[in-house]
Amino acid sequence: MSTAASMPVPSPLPDIAPLVAELRGLEPRARAFAVFGSHARGDAGPCSDLDLRVITAGEPVERDRVRFLGGVDGPLLHVSIGSRSLRELVARAESPSGWPWMAGFCASARAIDDPQDLLGVLRRVVESHRPDRITTAAGAHYDLESLLEYLAKCKNARAAGRDLELLAAALHLAEHAMALLVPLNEVSAVGGEDEHRAAVLAFAVAPPGYREDVVLCAGWSASARPPAAVFAAAMRLAEGTARLLMSRADALPLRGALADYLRDGTVLRYILGTQ
Repeated sequence: MSTAASMPVPSPLPDIAPLVAELRGLEPRARAFAVFGSHARGDAGPCSDLDLRVITAGEPVERDRVRFLGGVDGPLLHVSIGSRSLRELVARAESPSGWPWMAGFCASARAIDDPQDLLGVLRRVVESHRPDRITTAAGAHYDLESLLEYLAKCKNARAAGRDLELLAAALHLAEHAMALLVPLNEVSAVGGEDEHRAAVLAFAVAPPGYREDVVLCAGWSASARPPAAVFAAAMRLAEGTARLLMSRADALPLRGALADYLRDGTVLRYILGTQ
């Protein structure tokens, strides 16, 4: 993906010049100010927050601030202000786990004041550090074991008739199933929650019925969620994910006993146990 090719068409931004002037006094090491997120992309709604990034030379005085802008009688604009050093942002862009978020930031960010073109620096780092894989061995272990734990919670809740516990456990199970499929699919930028949701639902490498089961387990639909249907979806998702991981074990950075249990079928037998 070329971040430059996906830059949005500029549209008017809220007037934050007084706020930027205030922040210059509060952050003497500030070198650049940029808006990102929905206001930068041009698809902000009437109640959308405005995300403002302050890039500093050295550690900022205060990492996170908030302001509410607007008149006494009119609507208020919530501004979320994050001050980060250039060094930290570069390190995040160079990190496999941080790259998707920095790529999403660079794709939408619009400079308010950036005389040294620090956004350009970050975009070049993003372009040159696209990772082949973003999942670590520790992350894969955590996600697989968590999937098994939440599956057990689903089974216990189903047996006891505790529907709310079942729905909550199915949501977490879906989150860990999606995370386990990340290393099997192409790495992509993450620009926001909607983009992230669309990206994980569109995974090319996924179990049969993956999209429908994730939507049901995660509650990403306005349709009713009968507990029996959610439980069945959770079981299918857990089984399908395990079978897929067994067939693509070399692509998953999993080590130790849990990797052996996955390969020899023990994990699958556990999933298919008491229902």
